[in-house]
Amino acid sequence: MSTLSVDTIQGKTTAGTVAMPAGMVIQTATTLSIVNNGSYTSTSLSHISTFDVAFTPKFSNSLIRVSWNGQVDLSTSGTANPWFSMSFFQDSTDLNSGLTYNGTNYQQFIVSSGGGTKYINFVDMFDAGSTSSRTYKIYIRVGHTDYSASLTMPSRRRMIVEEIKQ
Repeated sequence: MSTLSVDTIQGKTTAGTVAMPAGMVIQTATTLSIVNNGSYTSTSLSHISTFDVAFTPKFSNSLIRVSWNGQVDLSTSGTANPWFSMSFFQDSTDLNSGLTYNGTNYQQFIVSSGGGTKYINFVDMFDAGSTSSRTYKIYIRVGHTDYSASLTMPSRRRMIVEEIKQ
């Protein structure tokens, strides 16, 4: 068995940088909430501010992977097959508006006819584009005024932002 112990890793060139391979996660930022995050009944996108993640990419050519995971309880007061949708934002820019599932332009999550609990692992990737600081956000909306998407039950819900080297 071998042991490698170092105090500092330094590049051997005068630039002094160490190259990282493509696909390596450079940095990660996250928010975690285990409390009531509200109930949502609007058919328009509503911001869930608890999960905002401030982030500054180190490289403009990196990929940014954004994930939100957690429990959402969906109920209906009449209309069958309730659904809700979510979207990631970068500051005020809707990053998922180009999706075309069922004509809604957002990722839909459907629950059986009477409602129920859905565990969501919503993940997408975007180009960093610059090294400017930004805030990643999650928005939610329901598909009909009879629906309610609830994040009120205590549960571990998390937003994760990762920068990936290209």
